[in-house]
This record gives sequence, C-alpha cells and structure tokens, in this order.
Amino acid sequence: MAQKSDFKTVETDLDELEEKIRKHRRKIAKRIIIVVAAVVALFLIVWLWMALRTYKSFDVKNSVEQKDKSAVSFVDFCGAVVETVYGTRHLRCHRHR
Repeated sequence: MAQKSDFKTVETDLDELEEKIRKHRRKIAKRIIIVVAAVVALFLIVWLWMALRTYKSFDVKNSVEQKDKSAVSFVDFCGAVVETVYGTRHLRCHRHR
C-alpha cells in the first residue's frame, strides 16, 4: 500500500483549468447544435419532398361500376374534385379544366 509520502502534490492553475472546462463545454455545445441542425434540416427536406412531389402516371388495378349515385359525394380538394363513395375506401379525382 502506498504511503502518504509517496504521493506528490501537484499545483494547479485554476484559471487554466477553468479555461479548459469552458473550451470543452463550447466544443460539446457546438456538437449538439450541429446535430440538432442536421436533424431539423433532414426533417425539412423530407417534409418538402413529400409536400411537393407529383405523380406523372398511374395504373388502374381494378375498377367497379357504381350503380347507386345517392351514396356518392363530391368534394373540392386542392383544385380537383374528389368523388367519395359511401361505404368504401375508393376515391376518384376529377381535375378542373
């Protein structure tokens, strides 16, 4: 076991130590700001891509002739008329000319 006489006393400069702590905190704060900014930028890019994307073509997989027109309603949505059919999850979009 080490005796007390084996230990050396190290004198520290408190100003130098405080400056090192300040620099370390600034470095950590910069890293946090960069990571948060990157996450926000990524979120905005994905949001803009989803908001501004357009479809150039489509394929009709299945269609059904609607006999009961009383169960159909029309709604204006983003410059187009959307036809909703009661009791189904089908929508038809009609563009304004």
